[in-house]
Amino acid sequence: MNQPESNSGLTVNHYLVLFLDVLGQREALRKLPRLVEMVKNEQDKERYASEIMNAVGPVFQVQEHLVSYFEGFFLDRENSLLPAEIRPLFKPIRKNILKFQRFSDGIVGFVPLNEELYRFGPIIVFSLLAACSSMLLLAFASKFAVRGGIEIGAGLEWQPGEIYGPVVSTVADLESQKAQYPRIVVGKELLSFLSAFQGTDHIDPVLNVATSFKEQCFIKFLKQDLDGLAFVDFLGEGFRSIAGTALDSKVILPAYEFVKESCARFKKEQNTKLSFRYSILERYFRTRLPLWGLNP
Repeated sequence: MNQPESNSGLTVNHYLVLFLDVLGQREALRKLPRLVEMVKNEQDKERYASEIMNAVGPVFQVQEHLVSYFEGFFLDRENSLLPAEIRPLFKPIRKNILKFQRFSDGIVGFVPLNEELYRFGPIIVFSLLAACSSMLLLAFASKFAVRGGIEIGAGLEWQPGEIYGPVVSTVADLESQKAQYPRIVVGKELLSFLSAFQGTDHIDPVLNVATSFKEQCFIKFLKQDLDGLAFVDFLGEGFRSIAGTALDSKVILPAYEFVKESCARFKKEQNTKLSFRYSILERYFRTRLPLWGLNP
């Protein structure tokens, strides 16, 4: 692994960081032979490679969907939520600002909130929350679950596309220690960032629009869960009003069926921990389905 020769050129920034864990992938990989020598012939090798790709496939699906939705959310939609005068300013920066690094079944997505991007901050947060909402539904409908955390904090890119710093540790703890069941938990610093953001320069239309988007983040996406933690309300009225008919019963009902089947399976296995966690998720679906005109 290459190490930087010095700290020259390395700049500490605030980053918006998303940490996702595609659940169940480690268990799938544990079932495979651990040494190449244990794969006896060419046919077995092909099957082995295929099983690895099947296990890692959901990780790629999650990343591809997040990028597609995030980059296209404001500008590729027929009815963009961004005012017409802002779109030309946002268009040059929205490509490639969401970066990823992967390891095993985990994904870290991050956006640097440097001076240029800071004034777009709530707009970027809103777009990422919308992308996460869509991704969670499509993941459940594809019969796999995702758990995660999202936070703002200090870090640096010590190599292009590789982030390191306190924010990575914080957001990893949100996923592994706080989230518990398949959901995306929102950190305190991100909530504080949105609450404190205020566009006072009425000459700059970006700041004025960004200030309105901070309110929309709270209204449409950020809710308090039963344990007091803020989470992404991916089936809430806010996201339904944005998604429209793009996500209908063909996605939502299969997602709900997967959750119910998972809950029933863990109960049958007497897996106390997972049956409890998926029961919470099933309850969430039941409370939100009527918002989409669907019956639990």
